Amino acid sequence: MDELERARAKLSQLEIIERAHLEHLLAVRKAAKVQRIRIGEIIRGRYPAIYRLPTGLLARIFGFALIREEGKSKQFDVIRERRRNLAGVSRLWRDVILDTPDLWSDFGLTHLRNQTPLKLQLRRSQDAPLHVTITDEVGYPEVEELLDDLLPTMNRWRSLHIYNVIDIPNLTAIIYTLSEGLFSSLEEFYVSMQHPGDGEYPDPHHLVRRMPILKHLKFENFIGTDDFWTGPLETLELTFADGLPIPQSFHQLIPAQSLIALSLIGIVEDWKPERNGITFPLLQKLTLDISHPQVFLDAISAPKLQHFHYINHKSAWDAFGMYGLKFDCVHHLTFDATSVSVPLIEGVAFCQGFPNTTHAELHSDSLHFFFTPSRISGEFGEWSQTPVDNWASLQKLTILDSGFETKGFTSLVLWLENRRARGLPKLHIKLTADPSFPPDAAEISDVCRKLQGLCVLELDCLPLSPAAHLTGSTGPPYLILPAIEPELVNDIFWVPTK
Repeated sequence: MDELERARAKLSQLEIIERAHLEHLLAVRKAAKVQRIRIGEIIRGRYPAIYRLPTGLLARIFGFALIREEGKSKQFDVIRERRRNLAGVSRLWRDVILDTPDLWSDFGLTHLRNQTPLKLQLRRSQDAPLHVTITDEVGYPEVEELLDDLLPTMNRWRSLHIYNVIDIPNLTAIIYTLSEGLFSSLEEFYVSMQHPGDGEYPDPHHLVRRMPILKHLKFENFIGTDDFWTGPLETLELTFADGLPIPQSFHQLIPAQSLIALSLIGIVEDWKPERNGITFPLLQKLTLDISHPQVFLDAISAPKLQHFHYINHKSAWDAFGMYGLKFDCVHHLTFDATSVSVPLIEGVAFCQGFPNTTHAELHSDSLHFFFTPSRISGEFGEWSQTPVDNWASLQKLTILDSGFETKGFTSLVLWLENRRARGLPKLHIKLTADPSFPPDAAEISDVCRKLQGLCVLELDCLPLSPAAHLTGSTGPPYLILPAIEPELVNDIFWVPTK
């Protein structure tokens, strides 16, 4: 075989190998195409992650979207709209909503509606505990018609809210109708009544007697009576009606032995409780916004009190110096005071009244009251003392409203610098604001710069940069996203919301 024949034989072998590889390549490509089609079919046939959740968990997630807000009658319209929107996403979501009775348990008698939707909602709620709200947007004749359908389910009512019923005869008729039944499962009752003027005030006290296992009671514009009865409550919130007398012995009717939380708000005159004469063995939270609160505090004994929420009523508080260690169990203190009333309080004595405070919540315009040194006089002369120094165990400071009152933050910064110089651990400071009225981002940045390095800083509902905005003045619209202050970026940490 000469050289030419050998070359042709080699080429023939290579062509055979080429055809084999080409056939293999075509087979691989065909197999890959089939596999891509298969993957697409699997993806299209598989539900997204949220559809693979257990229906019970999905129902709980929907429940968070359908939570009502106390005192907002229009919230029920929002709940109904959200329920319709969620049910319209898919057949699965619709089935979950229709088959979960708890998602149909909120009944708001808040506006004109016929009985058909109410009966339908009752059927879908099945045997779930019910939460009923009545407001002033309906007249009593219509409420009476709707109550005719709800009253047979009274044994399932878990909460009852009545508020903003301005028409006193209507409110009286509603309370009378409800008083004919027994609320065997009711745990929460909230009633808010308007001042009747010259008319007869409706009396809901006998309605409370129809609630044998009531745990949480809230009265607004409350009228105290000698026969007031509540039973063994866990929480009691009373806002006293202005200008109407409270019986001198009313404090004896408070269910002191069972209460875990107590809130008293309003003008209370002529109370004459004995010193340490009222014992709250289980009380953990106390909220006070009453005239002469020192009289009530002097009368109580609360060995398990942990949280004291004081809403200042412009009273002198030098009496706190006489309490000694009476409230040494309080670790959480909320001071809800205005700048006008703060000077009426003797700072050192107030802080000494709660010596073991670890978490304090203060308003920015009252910071200077706590962090500005005061001149103290005694038999050994005068010396300077900062009121907050009496809280040796202080770990966290929450600044409510964060209005960034300059004077207050100046005294706070000086106190933190002094704390750092003494080698004490950094304080955890949380700045908060109302999301509806956020402060200016520049002010926040300025405060953060001052506090930087002096504490562990947490921001809640506060903007870190000016608001983004859409503009189209020079052409097509585009979004302007302001940058966060550079010196804050490295210090940001995220706290997961509960």
